[in-house]
Amino acid sequence: SLKCAGSSDRLKAQALFKSGKFVEAAKLYQSLSNADDEVYTNLCASLLSANECDKALSVLEEHKGSQSETFEFAYNGGCAALA
Repeated sequence: SLKCAGSSDRLKAQALFKSGKFVEAAKLYQSLSNADDEVYTNLCASLLSANECDKALSVLEEHKGSQSETFEFAYNGGCAALA
């Protein structure tokens, strides 16, 4: 099912990130059609870890609505601003 496919892609993106493959993780997060706040937060973290600060700032700006109150979103925003 589509939900299972999305779940396996999320898990794969997380594994890529944990393995230090930040560019690959970011690409996979960007390809997810069922993106939510968690995906955008993880996408931003992947981009920051890949030294793609401008792209991370764009993601932060585009998706700052409901998730702007979360610790992770604030942390990623601070890291992007300092980079």
